[in-house]
Amino acid sequence: MNNLYQILIEPRSSSKDSRSRELILNYVLLGLITLSATELLTSAFGYLFLDQHYTGLRLVSMLVTFLIFTGLYWMARFRLKQRLVSYVIIIILLIASCSVVANWGNLTPTGILLFSLVVVMAGVLLGSRYALYSAVASMAILATLEYLKAAGVLHPNLAWMERPSSMSDILGFSIIYAVIALVSWLFNKQMEQSLARARQSEAALSKHNETLEATVKKRTQQLEAEQLEKVQQVYRFAEMGRISSALFHDLANHLTSVSLDIEGLDNSKQSVLMRRIQSDIRYVDDVVQRVRLQLRGQGSVEQIKVANEINKVARILNYKLVQSHIKLSVQDSAKPVVWRGDVIPFRQIINNLLTNAVEAYEKSRSPKRQIVVSISQDDKFVTLDVTDWGIGIPAQQQAKVFEPFFSNKATGTGIGLYIVQQIVERDLGGTIALTSRPKAGTTFTVRLPRHAPKS
Repeated sequence: MNNLYQILIEPRSSSKDSRSRELILNYVLLGLITLSATELLTSAFGYLFLDQHYTGLRLVSMLVTFLIFTGLYWMARFRLKQRLVSYVIIIILLIASCSVVANWGNLTPTGILLFSLVVVMAGVLLGSRYALYSAVASMAILATLEYLKAAGVLHPNLAWMERPSSMSDILGFSIIYAVIALVSWLFNKQMEQSLARARQSEAALSKHNETLEATVKKRTQQLEAEQLEKVQQVYRFAEMGRISSALFHDLANHLTSVSLDIEGLDNSKQSVLMRRIQSDIRYVDDVVQRVRLQLRGQGSVEQIKVANEINKVARILNYKLVQSHIKLSVQDSAKPVVWRGDVIPFRQIINNLLTNAVEAYEKSRSPKRQIVVSISQDDKFVTLDVTDWGIGIPAQQQAKVFEPFFSNKATGTGIGLYIVQQIVERDLGGTIALTSRPKAGTTFTVRLPRHAPKS
């Protein structure tokens, strides 16, 4: 039974509204086919076996009616011409209604029921607007037929009014009533299902809106928190810049004073340690002067021997290295690697990475207290690998180490690695990455273009 429903009746339209109308249309067409086929077979049986003498025209008309309804069903079912077929059915019913009223008068119950069926079918199959159109058309047709009757143009047979109703009359009325009731019931059922779907959709939409509102509220709070954090970061950067400017000015003055005092000492009083201090001060003074030029937008680009610059920075950090019993090893390639760029940002990168490597041993019990800086190059990049065997970085913190003001050290400012990343990626067009395992050590890998971009 289910397979029969799927083959003959189940709608094939994609739209839910169209499916409802298609379902009703299929039921109506199958009902009309069944009625016409029954009438045709009954008449043929009576003509052949019961000596009922019909004119050939009646049998032909019944056959044609059966074929018309079958063809309409085929068009609606297999050619998906439901709307066209609906128009044709309404027109056929309208013609049948006009024929009945013209033959038996405006008061015949069959004609009035057929006109009512036209209005109902038009509303169900085509829409409420067409129900109004068909009602207006029916009233106009009835008025016209009544006018033609009064004018003597039409002469309807009114003998049926003088005789009692027969079983055939009652059967005809019942069939038309049944069709109207069936179409109305199917339409109301589809409407109830549509309303149920609408209520479910409304409930789902309401629930979705509540969820969406909660999500938006949560996301807004997250954005506000992120924005507040960024504002706080900007404020701290601004405050740090203000303090750094004052310290930088004060440092420059003290360096000048110390340098003059050392130069004023008698050469005989200068020891190896004093000469080393003087060399370190000259290095720091050179940094100060270069930073001044950089702040004025006058940074210089030069050929830098990478290993030499790393050793210069390491000399400044020598006290920390000795105090922590750490050995620094710089491994250059056979042909010393040369990088072309501004030495100040390069020194900042090395200083921060070496400082982090030294601090990685503060809480480490690793027997291998060593920092290795490996230098290599290819056609496009200079690569630095700074490796320590210190405490390492936990996996959950590795994604945060480059964020400003993030630090897992009590005395850390949290901007060292952030500055390194900004210089490497934004200013020099390179990349920086890390690999680390807790209690096993960390390696920072910096790749810089062999020729730094001009600022």
